[in-house]
Amino acid sequence: MPSSSGSSSDPRETIEIQPLPDEVVVMDVDGSLKRLGGDRNILVELAKMFAEDSPGLIAGIEAGIEASRFADAGRGAHSLRGLAANFGAARLMLRLRQLEALAAQGRRDESLILVSEIRAEKRQLDEALDAYCR
Repeated sequence: MPSSSGSSSDPRETIEIQPLPDEVVVMDVDGSLKRLGGDRNILVELAKMFAEDSPGLIAGIEAGIEASRFADAGRGAHSLRGLAANFGAARLMLRLRQLEALAAQGRRDESLILVSEIRAEKRQLDEALDAYCR
C-alpha cells in the first residue's frame, strides 16, 4: 500500500499498491442504515447524490494531480471520502486517505496510479449501491 508516513526522502521512489484485504468491505448497508435511523429512503437519496457528484470529484482530483495542484486534489479526495463514509465504503475510504497523504507529499506519479485504484473501488461501490437501490 502507498506509504502515508512521509518518510521517503526520494520523491521519485515508486510505490507498490497492495490489494486490499478481503475483510475490508465495499459497503456496510447495516451500519449505514443504523446511522440513518433505519430510513432506507435517505440511503437511496444519498446514493443518487453520490452517483451525481462522485464522477466530477474524481475528475477534479485527477486534474489537480496532473496540474500539480496537490492541495486541490487532496481536498477533492477528502470530499469524496466524506461521501463514501455515508455508505461505510471502507475500501474506497482507505484508498482516498492514502491519496490525501500522497497528495500532501506532492507525489504526482504515485497519486495518479492510486487514482486508477480509486476508480476501481468506486465502480464496485456503484455496483453495490445499484443493487441495493433496485
